[in-house]
Amino acid sequence: MELIRLWTTLKRRKWVVVQAFLFFTVASLVATRFLPKTYSATAKVMIEQSDATASLLSEVGLEELVTTLGSTGSNEVSNKIALATINENLEEVVWRLQLRDEDGYLVKAPTLLKKSIFYSISPTPLYSIQQYQNTDILMITATAPYPEQAQMMADALAEVFIDVSQQRTRAETRSAKEFIEDRIGVVEHEFDKALADIADYQSAEGIIDLQTETREAVAKIAELMTLSEGNEYKISQLRRQITEVEQFLAANTGVEVDGGTLRENPQIASLTAELNQMYLELDRMLQDKTEAHPDVAEFRALIVQSEERLNSLLAMEADRSPGLTDLRLQLTGAVQTRRDIQDDIAQYTAEFAELPDLMKEDTRLQLAAQASQTILEELTDYQYQIGIAEAMTLTDIRIVDPAVLPDRPASPKLLYNAVLGAFLGIVVGFVLVFLLEYIDDSIRTREDLEEVFDVPHLGVVPNIRPGEGKFIHTLNPKAPLSEAYRTVRNNILYASFEKPVQTLMITSSVPGEGKSTTCANLAASAAMEGKRVLLIDTDFRKPNQHRLWQAENSVGFTTYLAGQAPLEECIHSNVIPGLDLLPSGMVPPNPAKLIESTRLKETLALLRESYDLVLLDSPPILVVNDAMALCRIVDAYVLVVESMGVSRRMLADARSRIDMVGVPPVGAVLNKLDFGTAGYGYYYKYYHAYEKERVAGGGDGKRRGMRVVEGGPK
Repeated sequence: MELIRLWTTLKRRKWVVVQAFLFFTVASLVATRFLPKTYSATAKVMIEQSDATASLLSEVGLEELVTTLGSTGSNEVSNKIALATINENLEEVVWRLQLRDEDGYLVKAPTLLKKSIFYSISPTPLYSIQQYQNTDILMITATAPYPEQAQMMADALAEVFIDVSQQRTRAETRSAKEFIEDRIGVVEHEFDKALADIADYQSAEGIIDLQTETREAVAKIAELMTLSEGNEYKISQLRRQITEVEQFLAANTGVEVDGGTLRENPQIASLTAELNQMYLELDRMLQDKTEAHPDVAEFRALIVQSEERLNSLLAMEADRSPGLTDLRLQLTGAVQTRRDIQDDIAQYTAEFAELPDLMKEDTRLQLAAQASQTILEELTDYQYQIGIAEAMTLTDIRIVDPAVLPDRPASPKLLYNAVLGAFLGIVVGFVLVFLLEYIDDSIRTREDLEEVFDVPHLGVVPNIRPGEGKFIHTLNPKAPLSEAYRTVRNNILYASFEKPVQTLMITSSVPGEGKSTTCANLAASAAMEGKRVLLIDTDFRKPNQHRLWQAENSVGFTTYLAGQAPLEECIHSNVIPGLDLLPSGMVPPNPAKLIESTRLKETLALLRESYDLVLLDSPPILVVNDAMALCRIVDAYVLVVESMGVSRRMLADARSRIDMVGVPPVGAVLNKLDFGTAGYGYYYKYYHAYEKERVAGGGDGKRRGMRVVEGGPK
């Protein structure tokens, strides 16, 4: 039932949907015609693994550096999209192409990524970057008011992106190279100093050679010292790598704890500075004392404690990077290795406690020189390798499809806008239909009438189209309109079966609901059934029956009630066979006085003896109080309600007046109902099928032996 009601609502207000549809469709087409055009061009770039660089490094024997150049992670494509649109790249594009706004100023980088509210009216250069179908290809799309500008923007951003990526990739190896060069300078100085110390000591003490046993022991200690220095270099390298990873994570993944945060930590900064001072102090002590010296052992224990405190603080700053965690684990292992080596060195040094002081000092100087020489050689080798890696490092991004000059605008799109406008028009039309339906409180169907005024339903009279006959005595007795009024008449008789109706008043809530036409057709229907009927127009303020029947109104009911003419002269006999008409007469100065007069009541009692049925056409209930006065002196009265013509509030007001009088109507007639939009589909088809048949047969009521009555309403 709800679907039927929905369908009838849309059918009744179909023109609202049609108008909305046409309006939005035409508006979208007009807007498409006059909106400025924009053009789009797309350049495609591919993100590749560093296979070329890795292959070149492998060919020259630097395979170990391949792993240090980084690899593509799972989020590499997303990171590249974000990196391509950073302000640095966009500002470079703006400068290269001299992109300016309407005022002549260079456009700001952020405006290239966001559409303004008035973009469709005043388009500006715009970028968008997307991944191409789950591949490693990025689509750099530029949109601009001119096709050449769009093409240049797409290619320019791709080129800038590649250049900046190349610089960023080489910056990693350049940083390592600078670190190595700094360390080489320090180690060279240490090595030169160690050689000078050996020469001075041997010259001063006259040392020429050491015993074989001493040499073997020294060689072992030298090996441990070499391991220690290598381990120290490894520790420094790991610390550098940790710093670089932290800086990389902070710049690319938004990690909260980075190298800057660790350096800004007061405890870590203080402890690091303290350890550096302790390392320097330890070096100075070892120049004068051996590892076995109590002061050296005690000072080294303090260093170990400080390192443990530093490692504890650094562990608290650990982040979610698996690579960083691995580096820190390696650093922890290297620190532990340093302790083991130092313990071994202390053990072997203790064995030399019995050797002459000269031998021990000479051995120490030799070990220091050998360790410095070994570290210097390793650093020089690393410097060479990193130099080659820097020269061979290639960017992992390349252009695979440059932008093509667009030959047609990307927007506005005629078909898309037309479809969108049509769809929007239909949606708005539906919304307007339901909005109008919600705010429309008019009575449309029988169900609406029963919700407001629960009185017997006497029947439904269809709406008459222009050109169709509206008086049943001119139609075929089997015509739908004739059947409708015959149904109303019979229902009135059934509703008042216990008390036969001889005087019947027809009224409505407001003017224009069709009560006069209903009254005329009910009178004609009763007369056509062979009854003697009198139709009285008691609407003394705005009479209408004399117009419907084309009768003279100079003499009428008001004339008789005023005592100016006998009743017989006021009645028009046989306007159609069996039907007499008593028009209202001239409009009196005080109609209410005549309505409430005793003479009117006596006249109705007199007319009951002469006619089978007396019908009174009364004024509307909400206009004047005449109808409520007349309803007390008639056998029954009928309320005519116009479909879509009276609101629920008006009908409720009429009901309130009726309740105050205490005389309810015998029933209500729903008049002027449009069956096609009210859910009476079957009747609608039947009614119009009959009308087509009637028109095809002549349309004048002469078919099938129908009698034509002279006179009456025309």
